[in-house]
Parts: sequence; structure tokens; C-alpha cells
Amino acid sequence: KSYLLIQDMIFLILSILLAFRITNNTLEGLFNIEIKSLLLYTIISWFFLTNYYDAYKFLRVERIESILGKTLKIIILHLILNSFLILIINYHEFSRFFLVLFYILFISYLITFKILFNYFLKKARAKGINNKNVLIVGANSVSQKLITTLQHEVSFGYKIVGYFDEYLNSNFNINYLGDFNSLKTYLNQEDVDEVFVSLKIEDATIISDLIKLCENKLIRIKIIPDFHHYTKTRNVTISYYGEIPVLMLRNEPLEKPINRILKKVFDIF
Repeated sequence: KSYLLIQDMIFLILSILLAFRITNNTLEGLFNIEIKSLLLYTIISWFFLTNYYDAYKFLRVERIESILGKTLKIIILHLILNSFLILIINYHEFSRFFLVLFYILFISYLITFKILFNYFLKKARAKGINNKNVLIVGANSVSQKLITTLQHEVSFGYKIVGYFDEYLNSNFNINYLGDFNSLKTYLNQEDVDEVFVSLKIEDATIISDLIKLCENKLIRIKIIPDFHHYTKTRNVTISYYGEIPVLMLRNEPLEKPINRILKKVFDIF
């Protein structure tokens, strides 16, 4: 994350300097107070925006469209903040052409880099580089679909070492590692990065014990919710009413503060 942030900062600065050179046909006055303050403000605002929206958090299953969408949203906010700064302080050195040129250069870098970075990262994972060892707990139709997906999408970078269940399931094409009683011993002895759990509510005690075990071993655990029988939507969020988690199958766009801000800006202009 630090490497990506520093790299973005460098290209952000270079984009400003290049836009200044093209706009003014000279580098004279490059380091006057207005340029220095703009550089400082753009760096600080980019740092806080990217950290707030987890811009450098690349999920293994996240699509490039989602990554680019999040990036463009941050850039738009960054543009709004910089525009307000220039208007409020009334900087004379910066024209609209300068601002447009700066963001064209910066966006070109970001989009190109993220596409290439995502492409080569998936290629590396498909070859077994940066892979994670995962276990499946629970043998049923849901976990079987997950196994098929992880085996087909090798670019996700998951290596399935096997599954645990009370009984051997002949429909599964991965290693059967034993029943739930042998799970603790396996996790204590073997190198496991993540555990996918696909159990029913009747197995709540097993799930609770497994969560505690994984937390103590610093193993990431993921619970697979079984709601695909009555909806195919991917737009799902979880809200808490007190201590009760409630699954929401539809998220209103204007519920997000960033979308409300963008709507206000577009309404003004």
C-alpha cells in the first residue's frame, strides 16, 4: 500500500509540473508560493481520500470495473476540492486549461497503471505466485459452487487444500481431510491462510468454536451466507439493528455521502 501511495504521489506531482510547463511554455515561476501550496494541498487531499475509501485495498475477487469506478470517484472528489481551493483563494497562476490538463494527465496514469497492475497481478496468481491456502468447512451445494468458482477462476489466487465435514462427499473433487473433530489439529499443524465456512444454523456451536480458533491462529475466516436460493442479486449490504444483523438486498445510491455530494455539485453546475 505504501509503495502504491508513494507512486501515486510522484505521478501527481509530475502531472502538475507537466501541466504547468505546457500551459505557460516555461518553467519560470514553477516554485512560487501558489504552486507550492497547490502541491501541498493536492498531496494532502489525495492522501486522505485514498485512505478513507481504501483505494489501495485490492480484493482478490474484485473486478477491474469496480476498481476503476472507485478510482474515478476519488478523482472527482479530488477535482472538486482543488477547484474550490483555487476559486476561494483566487490563485492567478492556474487557468481552467491548466486544471483540465493536470487531471487528464493524472487520470491517464491512474487508469493505465491500475489496468496493467490488475492484469499482471492476476497473471502472477494464475501461475501460483501470491496464492493463499484455503480450507472449506462444510460439504453441501453452496460450498461445491464455491469450489467450482475458485478452481475455475485461478486468477483469484486461491489454492484449495481440502475440506472438512462429518462425512466424505463423493461429489467433491478435492481432498477430504476429516470430520470437524480433526479440524483443530489440522489448523495447528498446517499452513492455512483462509477458511471458508458453509454450515447451517444448527452448527452454530461448531462455527463459534472455529471463529475463536481462527482468530487465535490469525487465520482469516469467511462465512458463506445461504441466501442465493431466493435472490440472485450481488448488491447486498448488512445493517445492524442493535445487535441483530439484517441483510439488505437493495442499496439506495443516495444513501452514500459521496453520491449526495456529487449530486449537489452537478445540480449547481
